[in-house]
Amino acid sequence: MTERRKDKLVGSLLSLPTLNDEEFKLRLDRQRVHLNWIIEKGFAEGNGVLPMAVCHGEGEGQSTV
Repeated sequence: MTERRKDKLVGSLLSLPTLNDEEFKLRLDRQRVHLNWIIEKGFAEGNGVLPMAVCHGEGEGQSTV
């Protein structure tokens, strides 16, 4: 039985910030912590959607976590 992709798009749509430092270098270590936290809180296939390639700006500021 094959589900159509459209049928998998259910629940909350969550876009993630790009975590970086003051020099705009990626903070992949912090990104990993954040993603693991989201999964631990129950975000999974069937109750949410996490787009992996989105095209919207990061806003005016920077994310420094």
